[in-house]
Amino acid sequence: MKKELVLIMISCIIGVSSAYGDTQVNIEQSPGQLTPPLTVTDSTSNVLFRVLSDGQAIINQFIQFSGSGLTTLRTYVFPDDDGTVVLEGTPQILLQKTIDADFNTISNIGDDEVKVSAGIDVSKLSSSLVDNTEFDYLDGTTSNIQNQLDNKESTTNKNAASGYAGLDGTSRIAKAYQHLATVYSDQPNTFAAGSKQSFQSSATTSAINIASSSDPSSLSQGDIWFNSDDLRWRGSAATHIAERQSNKGIANGYASLGSGGLIPSTQLGTGSASPSTFLRGDGTWKSPVGVPTIVRLSSDVSTSSTSCCVDATGLSFSVSTGKFYHFKFLVRWDTTLTTRGIGLTLNGPTTTFLNYDVIYPTSQTTGVIHSNNGYNLDITTGTSAAFTNIAIIEGLIQPSAGGTLIVRFQADNAASPVTIRTNSIGFLTEIP
Repeated sequence: MKKELVLIMISCIIGVSSAYGDTQVNIEQSPGQLTPPLTVTDSTSNVLFRVLSDGQAIINQFIQFSGSGLTTLRTYVFPDDDGTVVLEGTPQILLQKTIDADFNTISNIGDDEVKVSAGIDVSKLSSSLVDNTEFDYLDGTTSNIQNQLDNKESTTNKNAASGYAGLDGTSRIAKAYQHLATVYSDQPNTFAAGSKQSFQSSATTSAINIASSSDPSSLSQGDIWFNSDDLRWRGSAATHIAERQSNKGIANGYASLGSGGLIPSTQLGTGSASPSTFLRGDGTWKSPVGVPTIVRLSSDVSTSSTSCCVDATGLSFSVSTGKFYHFKFLVRWDTTLTTRGIGLTLNGPTTTFLNYDVIYPTSQTTGVIHSNNGYNLDITTGTSAAFTNIAIIEGLIQPSAGGTLIVRFQADNAASPVTIRTNSIGFLTEIP
């Protein structure tokens, strides 16, 4: 201790607890001791301080630390600068002191007492299982870490039931983990050759939805797309367009089918289609020219009327104005009595000219011919023979109006009805 400090202490009256139980000790400077070594004693010559020449002070039996039982010499080193030594319970700032943590305890150290830049190793905070690098991984954590870990999918669930599907080497879900009815993503998908792909539709959407767009800028065979309302696909060398349903049965569209699975005659050609017309190569329904049209009576027609005349319904032809026709009817007939006969004639539209013959065979070698140039004329009857009877009506006609050319007949005696039999036939040929 420096001399100045010792002299200050000597010149003061200090209340202490001495080794001898004094409550107050008067300390005065010893005469003649101005420079160390100095000795300070009490009133009974007990040595209290010794100040050595190197500035150290020896305190002997003057200050008693409660319960310490000091019995040996202790050396106390004070700073060279002026300072204050305080008693227990009095605050004092310690500077440049080293505290051995192994032999001392510092209590009441809180967060405020730790410097921001203290750099305490994280191993001092727990069991040393976490190092500083691992501790820094907490940076950026926004919620409970355990909850985040619990919400992560375990790799053991890959391709496992109730787990998740893994991707193969082409970054696609392996086929073994797909449903039979597979919906593919918007990534390119390749279907294995020979495999059947099923697309499941929902209750409100179509099975496959192809987005509408313009024609793709680059096309490959097999591409399919919508352009406005047209479904299109790419063949090997050309683009094809699906026909619209609204184009069925219209001009420049496509033919429909009727209830019988046949194309309606109106979609085959112009004109009127009928049993007596045919479709020409120019797409027109026309009556045959040079080819006869044939009719056959499908059931018997009878009468007992002796008045002219009764239609032989079914043994007839439609004829058109201005055309030129050759006609021939082979009429099978009989009566109830072989001595009775039949009268045959024709009826039809107005004509430019009409000429025809009615021929009645009267035996196997003879007959009667009646030539006429009008309707319902010369109905002289033929006579029934013992064999099946046949009559021939043959002629030429050029109608001046369209209508029906039909065979008519009557009986020659009301008591003997006459019948034109089934399978009587007629021929009509348009002459070019």
